[in-house]
Amino acid sequence: MKQILRHPFFFLLIVLFTFQLLPEAVLAESYTASTMRLLHYEGEVEIEDETGTSRSIMENALFNSGESMHTGEDSLALVGLDSEKIVSLDENTRVNFVKKGNALELTLKEGQMFIDVQEKLDADESFDIQVSTMSIGIRGTMLGIKESPLSQDDRKLMTINVLEGVVTTTYMDSDGIKRELSVPAGAKLTALGSEDGKLVAKPEVTKMSKGDLEDFVIQSVNSSERTRERAEQACGHLIEIPKKESFPDDGDWIWVDEVTLIAQSASKLYDGNPLTRTGDILVYGRPEGFSVDAAATGTQTDAGSADNHVSTYRIYNSSNEDVTYHFHNVK
Repeated sequence: MKQILRHPFFFLLIVLFTFQLLPEAVLAESYTASTMRLLHYEGEVEIEDETGTSRSIMENALFNSGESMHTGEDSLALVGLDSEKIVSLDENTRVNFVKKGNALELTLKEGQMFIDVQEKLDADESFDIQVSTMSIGIRGTMLGIKESPLSQDDRKLMTINVLEGVVTTTYMDSDGIKRELSVPAGAKLTALGSEDGKLVAKPEVTKMSKGDLEDFVIQSVNSSERTRERAEQACGHLIEIPKKESFPDDGDWIWVDEVTLIAQSASKLYDGNPLTRTGDILVYGRPEGFSVDAAATGTQTDAGSADNHVSTYRIYNSSNEDVTYHFHNVK
């Protein structure tokens, strides 16, 4: 496993809650038309506009439809498409983001990403992932997608590992006929394509095994208790269970490695009621066998926006003892 994934720094990230007060004529698309946000990144990450010009970035930075994101070696990025859709980019990954009204389309140029759609899409929403050989339709699911060149020739290997829900793939066969394949939770799809994007052989859907899950996908699944619980419920036999380590409450030890806590954003149309999102804290880099109980305090009672801070957290060992004070690298 890459060190960048094993030891992120302990960081209390601020995200924004947003209310929108809009005319009734645009209510139908105002929620999903909101700008996308870079929640967290490590290493070298670039955002490029449609002309290929890169710009400086920072955590919680907004970026626009049509822009691309690229991660370098030993780097990663966490993107919020909205409050219920999160995309994680592995190292050496390039993705283009297009968001028009209720339609989302991501194009994976190279590399690997993890998609977490926490709620099923509404009937008028669409979310599609484009790769070199096919289109992947998402309604509400958790999956890893990887596209990589084969070293021995100019072909590309694309794999999809579905950990929750069902995804539908669309492709053109060798006769130019449009085909569909469904991939349920616990299954994987493998497709081999040529450099020009044509399929070399018919895609295959097979049962997934533990060996099919990359460290990046496992780390993404384990990023929060909620995400892990959903994946375990859908296909628990495939999820790696971290080893339990013995770090007693009264022991003489200090944990100096890095951990990340992220309070997620949320938005809705202003209806006179407060907006809060105190739970669903994402956790990255926690030691094996430990759990984190955290909360955020963001709230917004009127049209506008407010910061959502991680306000409290406690860290527990495998015996459910509070060992927070053993963690000294807390910011």
